[in-house]
Amino acid sequence: MKKVNLLIQTAVMAACTAAFGQSNPIEGGATQTITNSWTVQQVIVGDNSGGNTLVVSNRGQVSSAVGTIGNTLASFENEVRVTGEGSLWNSAEELSVGHLGASNLLSVTAGGKVTSTNLYIGNQSGFNEMDVTGARTLVEASVLNVGHQGADNMLHVSDGAATESTTGIVGYSAGADNNAATVQSDGSWNSSFELNVGEYGAGNRLNVLDGGLVVAPVVNVGVQSTALNNVILVSDSRLDAKALYIGGSADGAGGSGNLVEVADGGSVYTEALKIYDGNRFDLNAGGKLAVSTNFNAGISGFNWNKGGALEVGGTVTGTGSVIDGGRSLILNGPQAEWNEFDGIIGRDDSGNGLVIENGGRVTLSTVALGFSDSSHENYVTVQGSGSTLLCDSAVALSNLSGPPPVPPDDRPEQGSLTFPEYMKVKAQNPFYWEGGGLYVGRWGSGNRLDVLDGASVLSHSAVLGVRAGSSNNVVNVAGSNALLQVQKSLMLGGYYSGTNWLSGGVGNSLTVEDGGTVSTESLKIHAGNQFNLNAGGTLAVSTNFNAAMVGFNWNEGSRLEVKGALSGMGNVLDGHRVLTLNGDTALWNHAGSFYLGGTNDVVIVGMDNALLLENGGSADFGGDLESSNASMIYIDPDSQVTVGGNYYQDATSTLRFAAETNAAGAPVAGLLSVDGTAKFEEGATIGYLSKVGQLRFDVIYTNMIVKANALIVGGVTNAQTADLEKLNAFGSLVRVNFEEDNQDIYALVGRKKVAESAGLTAGTMLANVATEIDRMSMAGNPGADNLVELLNTISGSAQATQLQQHFAEAAPTPMHSQGLGGGMVEVRQRMRVAGPQGPGGMGQYKEAQDWLEVYGSWAEHDASASAPGYEHNVYGTVGGMDWVRGDLLMGVGLGYSYSTLLRNAGQSRASAGYGVGYLSLNRADWFIDLAAAGGGARVRDKADSAFGF
Repeated sequence: MKKVNLLIQTAVMAACTAAFGQSNPIEGGATQTITNSWTVQQVIVGDNSGGNTLVVSNRGQVSSAVGTIGNTLASFENEVRVTGEGSLWNSAEELSVGHLGASNLLSVTAGGKVTSTNLYIGNQSGFNEMDVTGARTLVEASVLNVGHQGADNMLHVSDGAATESTTGIVGYSAGADNNAATVQSDGSWNSSFELNVGEYGAGNRLNVLDGGLVVAPVVNVGVQSTALNNVILVSDSRLDAKALYIGGSADGAGGSGNLVEVADGGSVYTEALKIYDGNRFDLNAGGKLAVSTNFNAGISGFNWNKGGALEVGGTVTGTGSVIDGGRSLILNGPQAEWNEFDGIIGRDDSGNGLVIENGGRVTLSTVALGFSDSSHENYVTVQGSGSTLLCDSAVALSNLSGPPPVPPDDRPEQGSLTFPEYMKVKAQNPFYWEGGGLYVGRWGSGNRLDVLDGASVLSHSAVLGVRAGSSNNVVNVAGSNALLQVQKSLMLGGYYSGTNWLSGGVGNSLTVEDGGTVSTESLKIHAGNQFNLNAGGTLAVSTNFNAAMVGFNWNEGSRLEVKGALSGMGNVLDGHRVLTLNGDTALWNHAGSFYLGGTNDVVIVGMDNALLLENGGSADFGGDLESSNASMIYIDPDSQVTVGGNYYQDATSTLRFAAETNAAGAPVAGLLSVDGTAKFEEGATIGYLSKVGQLRFDVIYTNMIVKANALIVGGVTNAQTADLEKLNAFGSLVRVNFEEDNQDIYALVGRKKVAESAGLTAGTMLANVATEIDRMSMAGNPGADNLVELLNTISGSAQATQLQQHFAEAAPTPMHSQGLGGGMVEVRQRMRVAGPQGPGGMGQYKEAQDWLEVYGSWAEHDASASAPGYEHNVYGTVGGMDWVRGDLLMGVGLGYSYSTLLRNAGQSRASAGYGVGYLSLNRADWFIDLAAAGGGARVRDKADSAFGF
């Protein structure tokens, strides 16, 4: 019986082999092509001979436990090609490209795939190669070993191909030397546990080039003591390693002479870099090292060479105070910090940079870009909310430890002073070196500072183009909340030496625009330099300011704020510009007439101009003051506008005041005082803009807001109280009645409740919310005050909409949610196993089915509307697609519902869109039904409804 069995088995195996025509091993220079399926215990391509070939193509699949290309010393130059999408070689336990034989090749191309647990390129031999190339081409191995015990083996991954391993090794054993892995041209190698370049072997290389990507949580270079002179080169590509060890591993030191080199557009990203003695990391020209935690740039073996970029996400130390040689330092993230006493960006060389972004912080005493006449085109970029460059000697001193900084060549030496004495002198007079602070172009030209998108640069003083010859330096402040704040002097094209102004370079410019702000105590512009105040930009000067100074360009759509004496304004303010006089020291004495919005007989370029007087600021015009073309004059409490001639306001323009209660409970309003005639066109607006929330509801306040010698309103000379009805009273949350007395205008002001102004029905939810807003604003709550000021500027219907959006729009009622519930009912019908379309029903043999259902419900109360409850109508549709596999049904759907709630005169409407996924599995004695839905709903409610809107 045993013999019979053996014969039967042999016959079956022979029949299988004959059926597919495969031979194994492939010998004698033969070529074997697999385009179907071949399963065998071991595939051998070249057992005792060379020049043999296996081709797996056209979705052919080879399955083996072991695969060997070049099994013995006599088997060399054998080749396996796995090519084309769907083509696969799965060698489950082991695959060797060159077991004992040399110069063998495994080529995986054009979407082919190779998988194995242990993949060796050069198991015990040399000069073997695996070439992985082409989009969607993939090699997977638990252990991928380039040079297990062999030398001079190669892995090449390119052109979008991917290699994935758990552990990757280049040069495992002692003697496994000079092996190389190259990942380039959008190829990738992802090793999920670790990647070792030189485990015991020496002279091994990993080259990441031309868009290649290598990712591993741990990368070790030169792990053991015999692992010498191993190299990783990253050029125009990226290496990501959570931990990078050079000359050892987390377990301790290994070999020496190992190197990681990044250059020419290459980047290395890591959380932690450890360099053991005798090993190096070379950050070369064009290369970038990004360390996401703290980093000491002064550690032994780290070479930050010319042209290299260092990015740090924590505190960086060991850099010294000079960034030179084309280097750049990047502080990225809210934990990133650089604290030195001085910072020189470009001392002798050009093209150096400092970038502070995403909340990074740099604190220095002095920052100088382009320190010498050979240092040009250096840059500092500060961008993103929370990113800060602080030039402050006292803070820098508190961060300083160790020996004193090395003074620049023309800076006073420490001399006989002790270090504490030296530091004390500097702290007491922190900016004695040419005023200290921020220098954009000290001697060099073409240097640049950008402050962008919420970033801040704060300095004691700032100079652009310090010395003669320091030209074409640029500062740009742009983006919402971008800020350059200079505590003392901001100087363009020169500097102060003591009290003497010394001229510097020309062609330097500072531009502020698009939401950026420059704030300074004083601004000085030397001839040949420019300050450009562009659209959306703000310049705030805390002392005297001459708007006519040479080089100052106040362009359309910008804002100028002055806290001292203002001069040089000319006679016209137009072009969407805003002038603010802020503080009791802000004073503008204008000898002649002034035209806000332009003159009446000139076509104006740009409307919506404004003159704002805040916190006691004042303006005194010797001639006439005219406000036209949608212009606005705003006068804060204690501020005043005095007109020596006549005042004119057209129908499009506005005169606004702020309401405020003093200690006696009476409001204080700013005053427009006119020595001549005050003339208002019909429809001109007078009203209250701010601080309305501080007014009481039970008081009518009386204010003299316009004092004039004569009054003309709507063409009526010697206007009386009745004529003042031709004026438009601004402020929807205030009741304003105008009265005339002795040709002066008085405003009788009372406060409106928010609910009343917005037309909200008493007792409803939103009316109660509005009442609470009123109460909180009177109590001085800033948030409520801001909301009241916003609501005061819009109509009652717009107020109702704002309140609805703030407090009700995102809260659909449970009744509205029934629209979604109706859709889920329809979905559950699809999930019924016993139903006609579920598993086991008439649709069980269909691979996929689409479906669509419409649903709805209607409910009404009686005609007299006396019945309690609501009329509730729901309409909806839901559809999707099922997939059936035996007893399992899976599906996805999309639905939309619309519902209305009616009660008496009130109506509330809602719409909802949603997606749903569902699954139903039925067995003889158990079942599972699962469904999950998500989406969005919008509620729209009509004013005066019973639902509170």
